[in-house]
Amino acid sequence: MKDVVFTYVKNGPLVEPAQEEDLPRQMLGLLNWYKGYIKHKNAKEYIYAEVRYEHHFKHYWVQIPLSELFQLFNLRDLDKSIISCYVLMKKREMRIRNIHDVGFIDPHIVNSYVLEHHPADVEDDLWRFIRKQQQKSDILFPYHFGFHWILMVIKVQTSSVLVHDSLNMDPAIWGDMRKMMQKVWRRFVDTKVGEFKKELHFKMAVRTTGDIQPPGTNLSRYYIYKHTDSLDGRLGEAGELGVQVVAPEYMPTWGGAATAETESRRLTPGGREGGSGVCTENGEFRRQPSS
Repeated sequence: MKDVVFTYVKNGPLVEPAQEEDLPRQMLGLLNWYKGYIKHKNAKEYIYAEVRYEHHFKHYWVQIPLSELFQLFNLRDLDKSIISCYVLMKKREMRIRNIHDVGFIDPHIVNSYVLEHHPADVEDDLWRFIRKQQQKSDILFPYHFGFHWILMVIKVQTSSVLVHDSLNMDPAIWGDMRKMMQKVWRRFVDTKVGEFKKELHFKMAVRTTGDIQPPGTNLSRYYIYKHTDSLDGRLGEAGELGVQVVAPEYMPTWGGAATAETESRRLTPGGREGGSGVCTENGEFRRQPSS
């Protein structure tokens, strides 16, 4: 008899009941929130995170399907939305810890799909992210193409890019993004006074045993978490390989439209008030006037 594969169903469990007691604290908190949220009669199949200019240099929304929470709990293939939330969480974490020399590029905004269909938007967004973060020592850029992720670390002062690839794939596969980055870099250098090289130098990171993804798996997203968390020991420990990405302590506004950073203020499901708005039971976000 074949084993029954545990799969996601609408309003179904995120983990097997026997596994709940073994969950880390933050994941257990997320699971309890999910159990409460799906009881609302108007609960949607997705939630939103609102990103404002002060969070990541432009205003946009990230849609997170609830099915992605199932994928996260079960360490399966993840969508861009979860990686995007991870990037936003890390930005907030670094502000709290007074780490100011690391920047990010949100893969929700810059990825292979947008590059293919809206190259002008990708150019403008890359230009914005580099220009706004030019004083950073490193700019971390998780890039998604096909069914794979790599992490590029842009080192502005040395005009170089260190590429972490858990599968060590042929760089020609993502050559279109490399060309776009060179184009944006030349645009950046032409407007700056300094000893910047005209071309970015790309170098593949030397892989160790723990950096190699097992063949036949789709776990490259989790290697992005690991490389990010272990960057010079500044961004925290890899620990749960980034599954804390959606922990309530970091993203406390999951009940519908959510802000990427709420500091000590909270928005919670079920219509309870927070510092800047209300999330209603059907997942809508209503902003309250400033006092």
